Amino acid sequence: DIADASIMCVSPNKGFNLGGLKSSYIIVKNKKIRERLLSYLQKVYVTSPHVFAVPAIIAAYNDSEEWLDQLTAYIAENFTIVYDWFEQHMPQASVMRSDSSFLAWIDMRSVFADEDEMRAFFIKANVSMVVGSYFVQDGYGWVRLNIGTQKSILQEALRRIAETWEAWERKE
Repeated sequence: DIADASIMCVSPNKGFNLGGLKSSYIIVKNKKIRERLLSYLQKVYVTSPHVFAVPAIIAAYNDSEEWLDQLTAYIAENFTIVYDWFEQHMPQASVMRSDSSFLAWIDMRSVFADEDEMRAFFIKANVSMVVGSYFVQDGYGWVRLNIGTQKSILQEALRRIAETWEAWERKE
């Protein structure tokens, strides 16, 4: 009964970097629900994947397990760098532990008075980030930092944050 009433939305986009190919897909066992959903998707023009989407999905699922394992380990190392850095350099902030993302969510409520001050800090540090309230209602005071990048880029961003934080604390 549950499977017959379920809609499963699947996307290899983040894990395999296929976002530009419109490679998300939906599995619907129940024919009536599937037809109703397809009708709606056709009305809003969300039915056509990129021509390379299907071959890319097949290649990702059949031939890319080793690559995904290596990527997952690499991002886990980046998280360790971020956890350690914030613990050492900005212990007032708290990095949420994550098992399935390349986005570090950092609680800055004990660091900055408000999100405007937090934005000003990151602009001064020349580090791109997005405030948590942009994504979720209870995200105020949090920052989302993309760490799905090379270690050298992550370390440069953390260096900039450290340099700016030192000046910020001195009120420069």
